Amino acid sequence: MDITEQKQTHERNAYLAHHDLLTNLPNRLLFFDRVTQSLALAKRQSYPLAVLFIDLDKFKPINDSLGHEAGDEVLRLVAGRLSGCVRASDTLARVGGDEFIGLFPDVGNRDSLSFLGERLLGVFDEPFEVMGHLVSLSGSIGLVVAPADGEDQDSLLKAADEAMYRAKQAGKRRVQLSAVSPGRAA
Repeated sequence: MDITEQKQTHERNAYLAHHDLLTNLPNRLLFFDRVTQSLALAKRQSYPLAVLFIDLDKFKPINDSLGHEAGDEVLRLVAGRLSGCVRASDTLARVGGDEFIGLFPDVGNRDSLSFLGERLLGVFDEPFEVMGHLVSLSGSIGLVVAPADGEDQDSLLKAADEAMYRAKQAGKRRVQLSAVSPGRAA
């Protein structure tokens, strides 16, 4: 194996280790690395950092009625639409099943955070065409902000997950913002 082949093999292995093979989005490992780096930078530069958790609503019936191949295609399509809504500086990752997490450096204010959540929900406005079927589904989103809702990845992801469950309990297809304290950056 020559140097060029070794380099290509190394790059391919690095990609496989850091990306979800179904959607080509970053995986949990790469996401956590980016969170760690972004938290340090946000702290140094004093800007807020948002983390979100998205869980697809009504996904299980797709797998049950159309099969896992159709479910996989829906996940790829959802990933593509969500990716089209985020900035190059943001990170969207698939962390398993029908769950996605996002990292949004320098989110601005609370209004921009609400706008982000609504924009991401908008990807579900149109049905997905899969294997000759139109499939409608939605997502429930929990959004939190560092440092107001946590100062490390574990506390932020836990808060985002809890906010997402509150969105589901409130009727699904909703964005649930964190309970940011008044006067704190969000």
